[in-house]
Amino acid sequence: MRILWLSPWMRPLTRVYLDALHSDGYECLLVTSDQHYEPVGALGYERVLDPRPKDLRTLRPLLHTVAEACAFRPDDIVVELVWDPQWLALTQLAPTVHLVHDDQPHDATEARPAWQRVLFRHFCVRAARVVCFSEHVAARLADRFGRRVDVVPLG
Repeated sequence: MRILWLSPWMRPLTRVYLDALHSDGYECLLVTSDQHYEPVGALGYERVLDPRPKDLRTLRPLLHTVAEACAFRPDDIVVELVWDPQWLALTQLAPTVHLVHDDQPHDATEARPAWQRVLFRHFCVRAARVVCFSEHVAARLADRFGRRVDVVPLG
């Protein structure tokens, strides 16, 4: 099985998951960014992009990654905190699993603009599966979106 994982903000945690998936025989490709406070060199399965392309210098790596993701032919795509429309195009390649960390902002600094809340709702409604790390968040999301939300262990 081939998994494309889109995670611009949670790179260190995502690496832990993908290392576990690799050890279980899955093929994985991670599209991520250097936005974490501990930037590191890219591993063989990582494609590091600017999460908010601002100029033409970011276009070439993005187009290369899109072509590579298409050729990878994923069976499933995990979407985690993706807002950029150029990254969103990758979600059309296969059924998506929307990985949700929290059901609401912790404080005002985490409050999302309306357009990001619309995308969040879109992913929650459209995804083949929605998963999160706690029963509490699963219950809140299930109530809000009227669908099943599965719980997976954090580690």
